[in-house]
Amino acid sequence: MELQDIPHARLANQHISSVISSGPVEVVRSLGALQAQMYKDALWAVGLRCKDTTQSKVEDAIVRRKLIRTWSMRGTWHLVPPSEVRWMLSLYPDEPIPNYQRKNGLTDQILERGLEIIRSAFKDNEQLTYKEIGSILAKSGIKELKMMEVQRHITRRAGRKGMICFSGYVGNQPAFRLLEAMIPKTSQYGRERSLAKFARVYFDSHGPATFSDFAWWSGLRMSEAREGVAMIKSGLKEIVLSGKSYWAPKKGRLPNRNESSEYLLPSFDEYVISYSDRSAVVRPEDAKKIINGSTLRFLPTVISDGNVVGTWKRLSHSNKTVVRITPFRKLTKEQKLGVRETANRYGSFLESEVVVEYTSH
Repeated sequence: MELQDIPHARLANQHISSVISSGPVEVVRSLGALQAQMYKDALWAVGLRCKDTTQSKVEDAIVRRKLIRTWSMRGTWHLVPPSEVRWMLSLYPDEPIPNYQRKNGLTDQILERGLEIIRSAFKDNEQLTYKEIGSILAKSGIKELKMMEVQRHITRRAGRKGMICFSGYVGNQPAFRLLEAMIPKTSQYGRERSLAKFARVYFDSHGPATFSDFAWWSGLRMSEAREGVAMIKSGLKEIVLSGKSYWAPKKGRLPNRNESSEYLLPSFDEYVISYSDRSAVVRPEDAKKIINGSTLRFLPTVISDGNVVGTWKRLSHSNKTVVRITPFRKLTKEQKLGVRETANRYGSFLESEVVVEYTSH
């Protein structure tokens, strides 16, 4: 394997170039977890890896609790199979309150009190929205500076502790239920087995990748990441390229360097976000172009030959969807045909007509 093979191997192992036919649940299970910070984008992250599915089918899997959206790795929204939620959350001890939240007025005492208030609130309510939780916290006396940020942090902590999880939308408001009401009790694994399971699913689905990539994706300490990898090393192969060790499954899907397919990836897609070093798929001069500087949001990207060649945005109209492409460099006729094909697939997923437009960066 050479450096230029890495993108194609990742496209295959992440089921972008080798889509799954068995449905949305198996897509997420194969990846271990899938970042779902932007809800609609997360639906497409599942859809692009799944054969012949639609946005409504992916959302139905969430509504039917076949997939759980919660704060797992890095304290960020992810889609996780129900059977995997509890052991994943168990790997993360209570982290200290970040400095920016302390500046907002949050203290350890307020956090503990807020968590108790949320727990009590669900004794009388099956489901609560962000707004309703915030109102309950405010009425209970938690009226610190930048109240909304503090309240949302406390709510997120409740999810990290396995108390609550996402249950759907009420209007445009995310809603939550108790985790124990959403999914039945599942078996807990010991710490070592959990670390090994985490490492195995990451390298199987995201390899070739480095130890640092795994530590970044999982949110584990480097020592824990190495411990997890050590337990599964017999199932991995080491690939040394330019003096750097990459690890991939011994039975991983074969990369096809001749593949020239184009893909429209959503914001925060695993193909881009789940590596600490993204230089294998993003040129250094393009790295800042895929991030919104004001919000630090990873933008939706256009992939060609395994590399990021531009960004895109979705504009919805009453009877059609516009996909507006901003290429980093001039695209060839063949690349534009590939973009048109993947846009058509996106339209099938949305069950909408799609129009492709181009703009300059």
